[in-house]
Amino acid sequence: MLLFWGYFLKINLFAVLSGRLYGWYFTVDVLHCIGIALLILIGVFALSQKIRMPFWILLSLLSFFAFFIDPSFKAADWSALPQPIANLFTLDYGSVFTPVPWVGYTLFGGLMGYVLHVRPKLAFTHLFPLALLVTGYLVSHYSSMALIKLHQLSGWENFKSLAYNNGLFWRLGHVFIVQGIFMWGIARLRVVPRIWTKVGSETLTIYCVHYVLLFGTWFGLGIAGFWARSLSPWVCALGAASFVAAFVVLIAYIEPIREWLYRTLPPGPATAGGLRGWWCCGRSPAGCMRGSG
Repeated sequence: MLLFWGYFLKINLFAVLSGRLYGWYFTVDVLHCIGIALLILIGVFALSQKIRMPFWILLSLLSFFAFFIDPSFKAADWSALPQPIANLFTLDYGSVFTPVPWVGYTLFGGLMGYVLHVRPKLAFTHLFPLALLVTGYLVSHYSSMALIKLHQLSGWENFKSLAYNNGLFWRLGHVFIVQGIFMWGIARLRVVPRIWTKVGSETLTIYCVHYVLLFGTWFGLGIAGFWARSLSPWVCALGAASFVAAFVVLIAYIEPIREWLYRTLPPGPATAGGLRGWWCCGRSPAGCMRGSG
């Protein structure tokens, strides 16, 4: 479903109706990477069962491998591949992200989820969030040094390339720091506001709606096309805050909106698997209106 929406959100309906299909329809974005990463997570779990290797070990190895192989992917020539396939490996044709190296973050997230699945009480301790903070600091500040050491030991140029352009591990360290702060803070709250978890469970809906409004993908009319290059910093900040607030309100009232959609849209394969599937993420009409599932 994520791969479907990743491609479908790039379609311009007027161009398609006139028989034109532009190359950028097949460029790869966030949803493609998340969908592929989730498929890889499932595949890694199946492989760990097949070869009898602990899931967390295999996941750890592949997480680092996704980062370490990135310079080789950037340096490779993918021009021999059909452009829709080449977009999965290179940014040369307009892709914003490619699965390598970004699936690495999802794999690290899967590793974190596995740890908390096995030991869920860790999330409510002081030690585990502190360990995340310390790990994040060390990864952000000392990963370049570690990569240089690995290059000296192995001679593999990828380590050197990553050390001198170390955005991946720098960001990974920041992810650990933010996780540690949130994990410690949320565990200390007596009551977590329902809207927080509700917004967190509706990120696909938020992404799809924001993509259409901001970039005007289906109809060619988006906010970015009108004001993206003419806003002052203060107006831009106010607009971004208003944009976020609007989506919080949208999710707060998402059940009545979904109920209205189910009553308004005619039944059929298109609505059952398309717009309805997007708004309800595969839920039944009753479950969709209840916000369950």
